[in-house]
Amino acid sequence: MTGERASLHWSPETYAHDAYKQRIVEIDEEGTTRTRCFSGKPCRVIKNDTTEAWEAQELIEKIERFPMQLGVIAKWLGADPYLVARREGKIEIGAMAAGQSSSLIHDVPSAAEVIRRLVDEAGEALSRAAPAGAA
Repeated sequence: MTGERASLHWSPETYAHDAYKQRIVEIDEEGTTRTRCFSGKPCRVIKNDTTEAWEAQELIEKIERFPMQLGVIAKWLGADPYLVARREGKIEIGAMAAGQSSSLIHDVPSAAEVIRRLVDEAGEALSRAAPAGAA
């Protein structure tokens, strides 16, 4: 369990809307894209209506440098893209940061379950790495 799968970012205890967490579970390896539309800097996010719209050349040409693009996209959406996804669950328009390995996430375990899995997997790895006959 490494990377995104081991991340506590997606546990029920985190401050992120359930719709955002569920979207992470649903996407496959093609579910993210790299875009500058939200901040002006390249960022990997979950694809949605906003990222698709900003692939159009006419909008790409309007992307400002960081941090000015934050104001451009907020005005275009009529809302803060980070808050609408994370707090309000408007995943069809909001910015949802997610790494390339997000497709490896298949559930939303509690923080305690993530730690239990890490400990179990570490124990298994250590037992496989131990020389034969070692105590």
